[in-house]
Amino acid sequence: MTSSRGSVTHQLRKEGHRLTKIRQALVDIFTAHHLPLTAYEIQGLLLEQGLSSNKTTIYRELEFLLGKDVISQVQFQDRVARYELKTDHHHHHLICTSCSVVQDVAFDDNLEKHAALISAATDFTITSHSLEFYGHCARCK
Repeated sequence: MTSSRGSVTHQLRKEGHRLTKIRQALVDIFTAHHLPLTAYEIQGLLLEQGLSSNKTTIYRELEFLLGKDVISQVQFQDRVARYELKTDHHHHHLICTSCSVVQDVAFDDNLEKHAALISAATDFTITSHSLEFYGHCARCK
């Protein structure tokens, strides 16, 4: 897993991958924004940088970065795919149902322990999990 622009760039180059303008811009966007982004939001951020790219190219690059374990995909209640840079710490999200602000929240390893217990008790192989909390942020209370 990676967490900074330099380490992501180094990882991709070390594996022999080219860093096109769009790919490098995506790496820059993910390292600058620490919250999950939709493809639509990413397209807007690319436009702000003067880079025009169609949705197909964006999705292709997102699939590439997912495949290289650089980013991860999350979905909230609205079922819209969002993407964020993978980091060395596992985290979950607090989502305000009023203003849609998203905040990261981390837990200790007890959550992983519970997942292992659930897996053992149900004979279900857990490959990943997602946990989001919905409510109202301090500003919207």
